[in-house]
Amino acid sequence: MNILNALINLSKRDTYKIDELYEGNNRINNVGDALEYFIKDGFINEEVSSNEQRDKKYSEAFSYLGNSSNPPDFMLRGGDAFEVKKGKTHYL
Repeated sequence: MNILNALINLSKRDTYKIDELYEGNNRINNVGDALEYFIKDGFINEEVSSNEQRDKKYSEAFSYLGNSSNPPDFMLRGGDAFEVKKGKTHYL
């Protein structure tokens, strides 16, 4: 899997809605975690219905899934490392 394939997979989605996560007390971190899952799902090219399915697909695609204290957020098997950040959107 590579970055271009992930971008194509994400562009073909029916919706770009990012589900909110409710794990933890920090709302900003929860938004970042939800965005990270959205991006990682683009690399596995599937929307998964359970955490078990997601974990299995992630273990096949990624060599490292990060932790809250150390970057990167995830690394592709035999490929690039990623740090996902949410930025402000400015409208004209």
